[in-house]
Amino acid sequence: MSLQYYDINLAVNGSKEFAAQGRYVYYLSGTTPLIAGGVTPSAAGNQAIRIKPAQGGGGEIILMPGQSMRLPDDEKAPSAWRISNYVNAETITGTVLIGEGEFVDNNTNNTIKLDATFANQVKVTNDTTARVPISFDPNQNINTSGSIMTYTNNAAIATGSTANVPTLVISAATNVNGIIIEQIINDCTVSNLFIAKATAPASKFDGDVVQALDGSKPNVPVVARQKIAAGKALYIWQTSVSAITGQVLFTVL
Repeated sequence: MSLQYYDINLAVNGSKEFAAQGRYVYYLSGTTPLIAGGVTPSAAGNQAIRIKPAQGGGGEIILMPGQSMRLPDDEKAPSAWRISNYVNAETITGTVLIGEGEFVDNNTNNTIKLDATFANQVKVTNDTTARVPISFDPNQNINTSGSIMTYTNNAAIATGSTANVPTLVISAATNVNGIIIEQIINDCTVSNLFIAKATAPASKFDGDVVQALDGSKPNVPVVARQKIAAGKALYIWQTSVSAITGQVLFTVL
């Protein structure tokens, strides 16, 4: 009872009985005139077949090309199988395998087929121009490089000379998925604060104060390693009359 292949040609409302003994049926291939002519997805599913043992009890099952079914080993192998047109919209032509054993197509093994609905939502490509870097998962430990500081972006610090006003350093539009402040350096000799807020803060404590520098160490880098939630900008707030220049290194998540 090895596997044997059988050609099928099922008209609308048609069925055919195959004198083939075995517990295993594999729907190797099947098509219809509309599918062969490229009329999809409206004709998708028209090639479905219904199979069941020709004699005795036992249920029936619907198969699409590439699908198979096997009866339990404790059931007697049928001596014949009945195959019918399930949708009854078009004539089906194709091939089935019936018998004992199993069929594996190495051309499609371990692959995924996307239907039209899913394919219209995503773009699958291996083109080098379409590749993007993989970002860190913000919920995981991002300090994967140990003592080596990593960053993806830099932002300049350049304020005016007016005290107690905010100056934008990193815009909220840049912070779509969250950012990590890696390092801050500026030349200010007076105290200044870095505030995370979606809009400009009205005072030095209006928002999230993520860093406060007292001005005692100008031009000395401060390693911050602080995460700012998505949608928030970063501002510097100077408390005295002094123009500030500097730079922030950060990672975009």
